[in-house]
Amino acid sequence: MSTSAAWFRRWTESTSGPGFIAGAFLAVAAIGGLQYLVGYEIPVWIFSLFPIGLAAWHGERTTVYLLATSAAGAWFAADFTSGHQYSAAAIPVGNALLYGGCFAIFGRLVQALRASLGRERHLARTDALTGLSGRRAFEEQLERDLAHARRYGRPITLAYMDLDDFKALNDSNGHAEGDALLREVGRTLKNVTRGTDMVARIGGDEFALILPETDQQAAVEILNRLKPALRRSFDARSTGVGCSIGAVTFHDVPRGASAALDAADKLMYRAKREGKNNTVFKLVEREESEA
Repeated sequence: MSTSAAWFRRWTESTSGPGFIAGAFLAVAAIGGLQYLVGYEIPVWIFSLFPIGLAAWHGERTTVYLLATSAAGAWFAADFTSGHQYSAAAIPVGNALLYGGCFAIFGRLVQALRASLGRERHLARTDALTGLSGRRAFEEQLERDLAHARRYGRPITLAYMDLDDFKALNDSNGHAEGDALLREVGRTLKNVTRGTDMVARIGGDEFALILPETDQQAAVEILNRLKPALRRSFDARSTGVGCSIGAVTFHDVPRGASAALDAADKLMYRAKREGKNNTVFKLVEREESEA
């Protein structure tokens, strides 16, 4: 995430809550007062779009309509008390209704934009095939969990899993069968792991697990439950596919997600070299030891 995008996200998150919505209504009233002071020839009312837009970003549809009505009412009151003369009494009323409608449409467009951005962000962070987290979301969560583990001196385990002979399944049975197996693997991973764990698909037939607050013994127990569950899924489809897993438990926690992921990735390839359908564990302490 770029610096400007991160700043904008933090800023919009800070401008939320009931206090901010109340401030938006006060801002609309203040703009109406300023319109009265400067007179009807200068369209100060247009600045009402700013509080309406910001409130729409965080508020509900009702909030937008109330703010739009308030802004139109503030304009009408300022215009009426300024002594602005019209050829017909209905003109300022029609203008107020027009401004209120424009304010409401603007606010709803802002809300539609935010909803669209939210959907795009979700799609960017979620694997469409399995419904698991994608690589981007995984790496962001891993950074947070590593920072937490470093700060509080807690262990964390990272597991990297690759399906053995998956390409052969695609070549012989077609990609539809391969996709069905990937979805089944995703369901199995979610069912076996804990609610605090994170499971992600980070590449074609590659999956990764973050097991926070998990030492090596607990990680072994989790993966020992996982392997038979995956085996049953593979056998049920007669796929001939297996899985190689590299798992590393950190007590000496690395400072970056890439270093942690690289360590688990190397263990996974070692599992493949040692005969596939295998699991290799590693314990990283102050004095690095291997299991």
